Amino acid sequence: MRFGERSGERSEEHPHAADVLVVSQDAALVDEVQRCAAGAGRTVEVPPVAEALQRWPSAGLVLVGDDALGGALAAGPRRRSGVHLLCRGAPLTEHYRVGVGLGVESVTGLDELRDWLGDLLQERAASGPPGRVVALVPGSGGAGATTTAAGLAQVAGRRGLRVMALDCDPWGPGLDRVVGVDERSGLGWPEIVASPGRIASTSLAQAVPRHDGIGLVVGAAEPLPPSVARDVVEAARRGHDLVVVDLPRGQVALAREVLARSDRRLLVALPSVAGLAAASRQVVEIGAGTEVVARRGGLGDDAVRSATGAPLLTRLPTRRGLDEAVDLGLGPVPSRRGAWARALGALLDEVLLDEGTR
Repeated sequence: MRFGERSGERSEEHPHAADVLVVSQDAALVDEVQRCAAGAGRTVEVPPVAEALQRWPSAGLVLVGDDALGGALAAGPRRRSGVHLLCRGAPLTEHYRVGVGLGVESVTGLDELRDWLGDLLQERAASGPPGRVVALVPGSGGAGATTTAAGLAQVAGRRGLRVMALDCDPWGPGLDRVVGVDERSGLGWPEIVASPGRIASTSLAQAVPRHDGIGLVVGAAEPLPPSVARDVVEAARRGHDLVVVDLPRGQVALAREVLARSDRRLLVALPSVAGLAAASRQVVEIGAGTEVVARRGGLGDDAVRSATGAPLLTRLPTRRGLDEAVDLGLGPVPSRRGAWARALGALLDEVLLDEGTR
């Protein structure tokens, strides 16, 4: 049912997706959501669990009450961003454990609901539709995942897109250095990890260092907590058109947390026997949905597909003078011209496509 209706009344079919979909029959939770949504001018629907499953993919925001957890889990909705778990009292360990099964972004108690939800609804209204997340994983050492991530961000920024690049690799060269930032200032991973509470997209966008239109979250000195990386990805998505994530090898829990919230997952591989052997192990670790980006030359396309067991999305040309351009602070794509820039532009066009248009 919708707000304003009694449980026994039958609502008409809503022709549009709801701003907020509530999966709960807990009157206290529903009433609190109603007040917050009314203040933010958002529409809300509270259908039975079976109907909620049908509307789950298209709703702007999904709020699941802990009273409906059994039915929601049994329905098996697909994972998506913007799902949050609400509970009557203080969140318990069991809430977090069960929330993982639904892929929720946060667990919030009734006492904190008003401030938290009010801020979230206002933030979503201001930031517009969520952006796309593309995560890059190196198939092996020296495959060029960081360079490719930095290049995608540069090309997107030059097109006028709102871009955020997240460097999640504590052992990599650093996205900030690759794109041309000499000295880092502003918010980075150490400050984010040390700060409690939810991360607001507007605050994140304003606090991080920016270069050529690219917001940068860098400075990871040790493996990141997966939950923190997840929250930053979602906050960045809410305030940007494109979020580029540079993931490390060997951090399976972190990779899976981020990849579950990514629209495209790219494995950057060297087209050699050793490079593809390492890449094939990465595909097994990070799971289905992986697409391969390989350099030109080396083993052929069929060998790349056969070795990795994943589709080959594209091949990128070798960029002559790449190290020099990065050393000069120009980034991996110093010019809009040339085969390298064109190839990254085509790759950007591909990752920006919605699933239904591919």
